[in-house]
Amino acid sequence: MLKPRPAVLAAPRYQPANRAVPDPARAIYVDANESPLGAPEAARRAAAEAAANPERYPDGLASGLRERIASVIGADPAAIVCGHGSEELIHLTCRALLEPGDEVIVGRTGFAIYRIATLAAGGKVVDADEIDYALDPDSVAANLTPRTRIVFVANPNNPTGALMSPDAVDALRKAVPPEVLLVLDTAYAEYVTAPGYSAGHEWVTPEGNVAVMRTFSKAWGMASLRLGWMHAPAALVDALDRARPVFNVSTVSQVAGAAAFGDEAHLALVRAHTARCIEAFRPLAERLPGRVILGHTNFVFIEQAPGLADFLPQRNIVAFGLKGYRMPDAVRVSFGTDEETPRVIEAIEAWAGER
Repeated sequence: MLKPRPAVLAAPRYQPANRAVPDPARAIYVDANESPLGAPEAARRAAAEAAANPERYPDGLASGLRERIASVIGADPAAIVCGHGSEELIHLTCRALLEPGDEVIVGRTGFAIYRIATLAAGGKVVDADEIDYALDPDSVAANLTPRTRIVFVANPNNPTGALMSPDAVDALRKAVPPEVLLVLDTAYAEYVTAPGYSAGHEWVTPEGNVAVMRTFSKAWGMASLRLGWMHAPAALVDALDRARPVFNVSTVSQVAGAAAFGDEAHLALVRAHTARCIEAFRPLAERLPGRVILGHTNFVFIEQAPGLADFLPQRNIVAFGLKGYRMPDAVRVSFGTDEETPRVIEAIEAWAGER
């Protein structure tokens, strides 16, 4: 009988939203933080051209994509590593740094993949406290031990949308010792307009301990292409390049990402659409009980929403219930199209009216 490693079996399964609805062809899917605007046109053209010639292996180094990313953020291409989505980079980081029993600190409501990847690699997850659903630097400091190897923090946080203040991020950086990797997962950086916010690239140095992780799945509208990247210290880039599959990023993904990255006109459209959605949801958010977080991402987090995740599919709408995040009454609702947003708001208001 096959016996998988106990560490892998100890890792929980990721729990996506239940997409069962009465009319899938006309359903509104606001469960996965996908961009309703899709990818920039240049990326679509580049992807289509690459897909027409599928017989060749991809560039195993993703050289063109690395160079494009580096040129936009002002970094050395050698400090960039690309992955099959950010999820792969999280798993690779854990595999590269963790020995059995090593510890990884995450926020209590941090992205589920941090926990899954840590456990699958044989590590131990240590939950740090949060302040209004954002990681508390003092709690991270209090939980550091000689076995700590990684601290993962999403800023803004997913699935809550909470944003750490610049002072809190600075305190976190100072709390993490040089031998521990601090991963700043800034997948939603393109949406943040708060004063003083930084994705963190200025803190990445060749000999340092800060890495910044980004994605093409959100603002760039390429979720199906599975493309993420990390700006990291030299030792980590070297380890990830050794650990990753040689051809982990397809040619289609590479050329689409290179064509899209830095397209400010596309980002302006994304930000304008997001601003419209925030203003549309704001009156509703002010009427709902409990904590509602709105304004730093492309979704709204509703803290006290018992039954909402089950109510919305009856209206042919799929949102993301957060039972898997130990928040059984909370729901995350992504922003849809301008046509979908009023229908989603109307459905939530109908749920609230029936409580």
